[in-house]
Amino acid sequence: MKKTKLIFLLFAAVILASCSNTPEPNAKVEKTDDEYGEIRAVAWDYLQHNDWHLWAKKDWENAIVEKIIADHRYELLDPTIEGKEVLRVSFEDRDVVIVGTPTILIDPQTKEVVGYMLGE
Repeated sequence: MKKTKLIFLLFAAVILASCSNTPEPNAKVEKTDDEYGEIRAVAWDYLQHNDWHLWAKKDWENAIVEKIIADHRYELLDPTIEGKEVLRVSFEDRDVVIVGTPTILIDPQTKEVVGYMLGE
C-alpha cells in the first residue's frame, strides 16, 4: 500500500512540475508591463524617423526586447559598442511585406539607438 502511494505522489509531482508557467530559458516573452516600455518607444521613434515603421505592425508596445552582445552582424552607429551588452528590439512584421522590419539596438544606460539590422 505504501509503495502505491509513493508511486502516485511521484507521478503527481512530475505532472505538476511539467505544468509550470516558467518560460524556457531561450523563449521570447512579449511583455508590455515590464521595464522596457521606454526602450520600445525609443526604437519605434527611430523606425518612424527612418520610415521603417511602415513594415511593422502598429502594436509596437508588444515588441520583443532581449539583452544581447553587439557584434559585427549589426550596423553599429558607434563602433565602440561592439562587444558590449545592448538591448535588441524586434517588431512584428505586417502580414504582407517584401522587406522585414529592422531590428534596433539600444544602449541600456543612455537609452539611445546604437545600431540596427535591416530586415530580410
